[in-house]
Amino acid sequence: MSLLRGSTVTYTRFALQDEPHWGRLDEAVKFRAFEPLGGPEDEVTERMGTCGWRNLLDGPIDHGWLPSQRAWIMGLRRDVKKAPAALLQAELARAFSDAAQAHGGGLGKEAKKNITATTKARLDRAANPKPKHALMAFLASPAIVLWDGPSAGADWVSEILQPLEPFYRGENYDKFLAWLVDHADDDSVTYALSGDATLRDAEGHGADLVGVTDFLAKYLELAHAGYTPRKLGLVLALGNENADLTLSSTGLKVQGLKFPEKNAVPNTPDEILEARIAWVAQVETELAALVTSWLKEQEPEGGEG
Repeated sequence: MSLLRGSTVTYTRFALQDEPHWGRLDEAVKFRAFEPLGGPEDEVTERMGTCGWRNLLDGPIDHGWLPSQRAWIMGLRRDVKKAPAALLQAELARAFSDAAQAHGGGLGKEAKKNITATTKARLDRAANPKPKHALMAFLASPAIVLWDGPSAGADWVSEILQPLEPFYRGENYDKFLAWLVDHADDDSVTYALSGDATLRDAEGHGADLVGVTDFLAKYLELAHAGYTPRKLGLVLALGNENADLTLSSTGLKVQGLKFPEKNAVPNTPDEILEARIAWVAQVETELAALVTSWLKEQEPEGGEG
């Protein structure tokens, strides 16, 4: 998995609505511990829950999944009962034929739709589960959820780790991305543009800038035409290392964060994950400083800081 291999991860920052109550959060996670899907008689075709992060095929978690009070590290497992496509097509062909003979003619669109839904549900209940896995880490301070796997995992973790809310909810952060472009040539900045951006106009039409030779000129041309940024590639300077990432305007989601290459790789999974979490926290600190600088410039003159 990416967190252990050291390739890329995605994370979103959240704000705690009140002081964290570790016992309550612990209970919230355990309440949704993974339970295997039942047999063919089980009507449930999908189930999601937490499991041991070291082996995502394991069942209910225990306290071995909580390495420290600084961060939770957990596994997410989603089991979906899904019949093989070839079997579904064969069963549908037979069901359509039987229904046509019973009604003495062809089938309408609605009849085919109902037969398809009924047949698929019947086969899915009898099928073996198809598990999908993700690995999560939740940093208590600041409140960051980083995940490796299905992107829906972040929403799911934010649900079970209440009370949380997406950081900077309600702000128009496409303006923040535009601000980053405007200040990219300042001598004091600690970042550079990677030449990767996505912009959209008021009608939702998009424009991608990937590896454009004169990135800034093309960006400004689109901005003057009414396009606003939705995604921007950045390279943050963090001491002797650089953090390569893609920043989204939706809740300041960080996508594709690349980990630095280290000569001395930790030996155990716990050490690897701790090193990754520390790196994400360092990136978040730098991003928070940039957001703070932008927010200060948005304040009206003479307003309170």
